[in-house]
Amino acid sequence: MINKINATTDAQELYEKAKKIAYKKQVSTDSILNPMLVKHGYQDSNGVCLITHCIEIGVFEDTAQVPTKDDI
Repeated sequence: MINKINATTDAQELYEKAKKIAYKKQVSTDSILNPMLVKHGYQDSNGVCLITHCIEIGVFEDTAQVPTKDDI
């Protein structure tokens, strides 16, 4: 159970970092986050989950879009 909790916490940190980078570059969060998840072993290059994780996002956030200043 501890490993799953750590994986979720680490994935959330990656998401928050990706969101800031995406806002700065004015690209979608997914375009930054997905390669980070692959690099850190959460998913393979086809998007298949390798490590169970959960990422909490805002109700009105859309990771396929450029994050707004309110999302940061």
